[in-house]
Amino acid sequence: MEKKLLKNKNIEISPIGIGGFHLVETPLKEVEKILNTYLDEGGNYIETAAQYGDGLSEIKIGKSVSSRRDEYILATKTHIRDKKGALKTFERSLKNLKADYVDILFIHEPLQPDVLKKVVSKDGSLEAAIQLKEKGLVKYIGISGHGYPKMLIKAFDVFNFDALLINVNYFDNLNFPEIQNILIPKARQKNSIIFAMKALADGLLYHNTEDAIRYTLTQDIDCLVLGINKLDYLYKDIEIVKKFKPITNNELEDILKNDQLLSNYVCRQCKKCLVCPLDINIAEIFRIEGIFDRQLYDGIIRDPKEYWLRETLRFWFNDKEFAYKEYEKLKVKADKCNECGQCLDKCPYNINIIDKLKICHFKLSKDSKDF
Repeated sequence: MEKKLLKNKNIEISPIGIGGFHLVETPLKEVEKILNTYLDEGGNYIETAAQYGDGLSEIKIGKSVSSRRDEYILATKTHIRDKKGALKTFERSLKNLKADYVDILFIHEPLQPDVLKKVVSKDGSLEAAIQLKEKGLVKYIGISGHGYPKMLIKAFDVFNFDALLINVNYFDNLNFPEIQNILIPKARQKNSIIFAMKALADGLLYHNTEDAIRYTLTQDIDCLVLGINKLDYLYKDIEIVKKFKPITNNELEDILKNDQLLSNYVCRQCKKCLVCPLDINIAEIFRIEGIFDRQLYDGIIRDPKEYWLRETLRFWFNDKEFAYKEYEKLKVKADKCNECGQCLDKCPYNINIIDKLKICHFKLSKDSKDF
């Protein structure tokens, strides 16, 4: 794999990295094969977190590749919010990783207003990261999270983070367009390294792996972090990278029209439906539904396996309260629809807008029980 030179940080990085979440479930011998093969193939970014398996992921990485420490960029995360706790957790991380330092320490998931406030306040975990950087134990301070990015956008107003790790995929771009439209450009202005994750949308795009990875690699990112728990998966991902060509607009439009996950329910945010005589902002309501549950409940009866996957991942990001507040701000709610039908033939994706509005009001109004 050819590495990319990041001039603003004077480092080189491979197009894909390995995330440590799924290393928890992977036997150590397999982890050793995966990580060493990845390094042999030119990869150089390995990332984990202190809370993955309560340190087990870090331990497996340390046992597998610490002898090759000068060959890779190493990142871990802290989910602790106070300075003292974050310093203690980081000390354990270094021991687990068998490392003298890490290249990037991500402050992970300060996604609620009170949490972000605690992180950036006096004696918060950001102070811990700054102290570790001053001591040379951390090279770069990052911030990471997934889902609705409101607090991550706000975080960049408070501190110039060196790196951002965020979910980027063609499904969640329809649910959280602010990630690619606002957050990433803002991080770029701060000279941050941009790491993408969840190219397969937590597995929801398992049916279209190559296009999903190509889509994410085409976006304004520096490295795509992939969860890899089998050597076969690593080889397949490397092959996609080696023959990579940016996804074209025509290809993307074809995906948006035909992807089975999107079908005729998920709003593509084309805004061609904005013809309502009652001034219902249909596209905005559907955007808020994306914040609520990624538009994964659509009223269709499915087999148990498919139902379980969708139901498990609906609230993966825990953004319901944000969605309730966003919906409450709207002057005209979805229940004002009089079913005139003027919007129906405007949608190029054949979404039954009237039915979808009913589902949205059921989801987004805490007092609504009628669906």
